[in-house]
Amino acid sequence: TGVLMGSPIIGKNGEIYIVDLYVCALFQVNLTLTSPTGAESWTAGTVHDIRWTSSGIATVKIEYSTDNGSTWKVIADSTAAAAGSYSWTVPRTISEKCLVKISNPANTTVFDKTKTPFAITAPPQVLTLTSPVGGETWVGGTVHDITWTSSEVEYVKIDYSTDNGSTWKNLTSSRTASTG
Repeated sequence: TGVLMGSPIIGKNGEIYIVDLYVCALFQVNLTLTSPTGAESWTAGTVHDIRWTSSGIATVKIEYSTDNGSTWKVIADSTAAAAGSYSWTVPRTISEKCLVKISNPANTTVFDKTKTPFAITAPPQVLTLTSPVGGETWVGGTVHDITWTSSEVEYVKIDYSTDNGSTWKNLTSSRTASTG
């Protein structure tokens, strides 16, 4: 039989009970960061997945620190907890004291973070001379382009040698690498 809230119920011995129900749901809240775990080395500018497991949580907030947790920067204010991962482009903040923290935005006391710091490292510098490449014959007094490609290089110094590298003469001590 159904009973409406606030309806009286007569017990076996004539007691009168008023039904006043409060609905309570008991569920387990769980949030565990599974990657990064600490001690990794992630290169700035690359993409890595931050991964977690969760239950009883709708969304997660993701943050990172480059000073062992003294300060935190937001990666994502709110992303679906059920997704279990978030693709993160690692920032260009070089540090060996990095942490990632995930938390429940509805209750920030529910959180997990990397247990030990990981590193964000600088991307490798690449500088490739594309002209001259060797074997060319250049006549004195003529103009030729010296060209290169570069990645993660800010400035180049250009020297030349006329004695197979025994001595060097400077053409320019500092030129923006991106000019190529």
